[in-house]
Amino acid sequence: MKTLYRLLIVFSFAGIQLLSYSQTFTNSGVLLTGTATGTLDWGDFDKDGDLDLLVTGDTASMIPSTRLYRNDGNNQFSLVSAPFLPVLYSDADWGDYDNDGFLDVVICGDTMKNGIFQSVYLTKLYHNNGNSTFTMIDPGIVIVGKGPIAWADYDNDGDLDILCMSNMITGGDARIRFFRNDGNDIFTDTGYSLEGNNNGIMKCGDMNNDGRVDIVCTGSTGWTKVYFNNGNCTFTSFTTTIQPYYFSDLDLADFDNDGDMDFVVAGLSVYNLVENTNIYRNNGNGTFSEVFAGLAGVKSSGVAWGDYNNDGNADLIVSGKLNNGDNYTKIYRNDGSDVFTEMNFGLSPVAQSSAVWADYDQDQDLDLTVTGRANLPGFQNTGILYQSNGFTANTVPSVPANLQPDTLGGNVTLSWNPSSDAQTPSVGLSYNIRIGTNPGGIDIMSPMSRIADGKRMIQKLGNVFQNTDWTIKNLPNGTYYWSVQAIDGAFAGSPFAAEQSFTIGPVSTVSVNTLPAFNVSVSTATLNGTVFTVDHPATAGFKLLVGSSWADIPATPSSLPANTFTTIASDLDSLTSGTTYLYFAWASITEGANPPVFFMGIPFRSPRPNFLFQSQEIPPPTSLSMVQN
Repeated sequence: MKTLYRLLIVFSFAGIQLLSYSQTFTNSGVLLTGTATGTLDWGDFDKDGDLDLLVTGDTASMIPSTRLYRNDGNNQFSLVSAPFLPVLYSDADWGDYDNDGFLDVVICGDTMKNGIFQSVYLTKLYHNNGNSTFTMIDPGIVIVGKGPIAWADYDNDGDLDILCMSNMITGGDARIRFFRNDGNDIFTDTGYSLEGNNNGIMKCGDMNNDGRVDIVCTGSTGWTKVYFNNGNCTFTSFTTTIQPYYFSDLDLADFDNDGDMDFVVAGLSVYNLVENTNIYRNNGNGTFSEVFAGLAGVKSSGVAWGDYNNDGNADLIVSGKLNNGDNYTKIYRNDGSDVFTEMNFGLSPVAQSSAVWADYDQDQDLDLTVTGRANLPGFQNTGILYQSNGFTANTVPSVPANLQPDTLGGNVTLSWNPSSDAQTPSVGLSYNIRIGTNPGGIDIMSPMSRIADGKRMIQKLGNVFQNTDWTIKNLPNGTYYWSVQAIDGAFAGSPFAAEQSFTIGPVSTVSVNTLPAFNVSVSTATLNGTVFTVDHPATAGFKLLVGSSWADIPATPSSLPANTFTTIASDLDSLTSGTTYLYFAWASITEGANPPVFFMGIPFRSPRPNFLFQSQEIPPPTSLSMVQN
C-alpha cells in the first residue's frame, strides 16, 4: 500500500509539472517590424470586435516609423495605409475624443524633415473617419522633446482632453500642459501648466478616488510627482520621497486589491545612477510606500500591469537594460501579500523597450507584445507578439446594479452598486460609463467599448477608474441616456447595465409674495401670501418675528403641487396688544435627493432649511394695537 501511495505522489507531481509546462507564452509568428524608442497601443479602430496594433519607434539606424496593423484573425495581420507621421522617441494613445464611437489617435515624437533626421518634434491628431481611414488634424500642440502624451477628461465634462509633458524646452524646463477639448476638432491651450520631468513618463488615473483624474510622472529632473486634481481645472502637487528616474517607464494598477491605485516605476536613479524597478503602494491618505518585491532593476524600460493568469492579481512585465549592460524581459507573477515570482517563459530580452498586455486572439487570457533593442550588435530591433497558452480562461464581471442619477443645475452625479467577479475581487474592479443624448448614445461620454456586447475597444481601466460614482459637469438642458459596465483585471468588460435616463432642464422655480395680514383684531390675525410653483411641487409656510427670533408658522395649504398658483394663509391667536409684528411667506422645492432651495430668487444647496421671503410689516398700532377691553 505504501508503494502505491508513493506512485500516486510521483504521478501527481508529474501532472503538476506538466500543467506548469503547458502554461506558457509562445511566439505567435506574427511578423511585426522591430522598433525601439517607441510605444505600443492596442485599439479596435475598425470596431470589428478584435484589437488592432499601433507601433511607433525607430526600425533601424534611428529611422522613425509609425505602423498600424489590422487584426484579421487567426494570427493574421495586415498593414493599414494611414497618413501617420513616422516618429521615434515617441508616444501614442487611442481615444474617442469626438464621442462618435470610433477610436482616434494622438501621436507625438521626433520625426524627419525633408527626409533627414533633424530632431523635429511634432504632435498630430488623427481622426478616425469610420471607414478604416484617418484624417490628420493639427491640434496646435508644440512638444519640444520626448514628451509623453495622454487622453484624459481632466475637467469632467465628458470629452477627452489632451495632456502632454513637454521636454527639453528652453532653459531645460519641462512642463505638463493641458489642451481642453472644445469640440469640433478644436483644442485650446489653457495656459495652465505643471512642473514636469525631462526624459520622463506620465500616466493618468484617479489616485485618491475622489472622482477626478490625477497625474503621476517621473523623469530626470525634480522628483517623482503625484498631482491631485482639485476639481476646478487646477492641481495640487504631492512630491513623493521617490527619487526621479530617467530612461524610465511607469504604469498604474491596484496590485494589492485594496481599492486604490498603486504604481510601478522602472529606470535609472538620477541620484545614484543605479537601475531600479520599484512598486509603490497607495496608502489611501495621499502618501505612497515602497514595496520591496525584489524586482530586477532596469533602465530604458517598459513595464505594464496585467492579470495574465486570471487569478485576480495584477502581474507585471518588466523589460529593459540591467546594470551589467544585458537586456532583460521577464514576467513577475503576483502571488499576493507583496510576493512576486520571476517566471521563466523564455521571452526575448530587449531594452529601449515597450511592453503591453492585450487579449488579441479573444481566448479570454492576456497575450503580450514586446518591442525593443535586441541583445545583438548594432541597431537590431525586434517586435514579438507572444500568445498565451494553457492559462485559465477569464470570465467577465457581473453587470452593475442600482443605477442612480442625482442632478443639480447643469451637473449630474451618476452612481451604482459595485459589481462582483469570479477572478478579480470586487474592490479591484474598475468601471466604464457611457452617456448620450439619444437611447444607446455615447455623444456625451464614450466608453470605448461596443455597446451591444460590452467588448472593450482598448485594453485599459474603465473611464471612471475604481469609482462607483462620477460627476459630469456643465451639461446643456435636455434628456440624457446612460449606462455603466464593470472592467476586470484582464481588461474584460461586463455587458452594460439596463439603460437609465436623467433630465437637465431649466432650473425649477418657486415664487412667493407676502401680502398684508387681514382679520386683524386685538389678539388675532390671519397671515396671507401667494405661491407659484414651476415644474416641481413645493412646501410653504410663514416666518414670524417674535422678539429676536423667527418662529415657524404652518400655512394652509403647506404642500403645493407643481405648476400651481395659490394663496396660503395662517390664523394667529394670543397676540400681544400694542405690538408690531413682522412676517414673511416662504416656499421651497421638495422633490429630489438634495432639492434646490430658493432664497431671494437664487437657488442654492444648503444643509439647513431656507426660504424665499418678502417683508410685510403689519399695520401700525392704530389698526393692530391689542386694546384691553
